[in-house]
Amino acid sequence: NCLHGAKQYKDVLTNAFPCEDGFNVEVASKGIFYPSDQAQFPCGVGVAALRKSKRGILYMNKIHTKNDTVFDEKNIEYLTKHSAKLVTTI
Repeated sequence: NCLHGAKQYKDVLTNAFPCEDGFNVEVASKGIFYPSDQAQFPCGVGVAALRKSKRGILYMNKIHTKNDTVFDEKNIEYLTKHSAKLVTTI
């Protein structure tokens, strides 16, 4: 039941996607503007690999450049491993 959106799954997501091996994971539901496809779903969740500026601002590196399709294999492995963990939890 997603009457209240994905916020109700914050604890489940936090447990499924822990901080590890250089991955600093933040499950946020406030103060976020991430315009993507997940917004079209009542219980949608957005995932992004972000960098942190010297001022502490999170940003998406190389977005809308020729390198926009380049990925870090470690990010894909992390998401695959923990997505499998998530689906066994719900």
